[in-house]
Amino acid sequence: MKQTTSRLTISLLFGAALAVSRITCAQQVNDVEFSGELQHEPYYQVEVIAPFIELRSGPASGYPIFHVAEQGEKLSVVTQRTSWYKVITIEGVSGWVSVLALQQAQEGNTKELVSEYGLAASTPFEQRTMEFGIHGGVLEGVSALGAQVSWQFTPTLAASLHYDQALGDVSENRIASVSLSHQPFKEWAYSPYFAIGAGVIDTKPRSPLIGSGDESRRSDAFTFSVGVKKHVMRNFIISIEYKNISALTKRDETEELEQWTTGFSVYF
Repeated sequence: MKQTTSRLTISLLFGAALAVSRITCAQQVNDVEFSGELQHEPYYQVEVIAPFIELRSGPASGYPIFHVAEQGEKLSVVTQRTSWYKVITIEGVSGWVSVLALQQAQEGNTKELVSEYGLAASTPFEQRTMEFGIHGGVLEGVSALGAQVSWQFTPTLAASLHYDQALGDVSENRIASVSLSHQPFKEWAYSPYFAIGAGVIDTKPRSPLIGSGDESRRSDAFTFSVGVKKHVMRNFIISIEYKNISALTKRDETEELEQWTTGFSVYF
């Protein structure tokens, strides 16, 4: 009985020692891997000159902020994913920052950083100047398609040209307009905007029951839009928009039209 107990005790001690050894080895491997990540070349160091830079848990504005690097801290740039860069602080905290944040850095090899990772290869969502997109939806229950081009002339204001076409069983509507939009919170993951505009609507009857078929008419129109934009990846944006169109007919009457659309656009 005593011999059996001794063997059991020895086995337990041996097992415990083996487990501790494995944990220690695993920790050493992790330390070596992490140390190698910090010391691997070529990595470039930049110094934060802004009051602070926010580190996110993933390469997009939708990921949560979990750490803040303060002014004067040095960051090592590890890798790039679209317009986001993985960095590691001196303390060993790794996270993702946008290209806009890195452009607020100085000191070190910023020129090499541009050539190595293409720092300016993808225009930040907050700094875009031109945007081209297409959209589809419904205009008064009729399928509609359209396209637009926008010029971002200030950080929050943009001028746009729009063209929409809606084909119904009764008539065909073509809408050309210009608009001025305001996007006050461009840094938000889901960025709201609103716009006002003016244009013309060309309506052409398609049904033989309406006149002789050449009763096309043109009406002046005013538009008001609200929507939300989401930066999804690289230079791509998706949007959802509601637009109210007030058309002034020849009979001095106002015809109200409603349009819902979803869109896809690229910026540069």
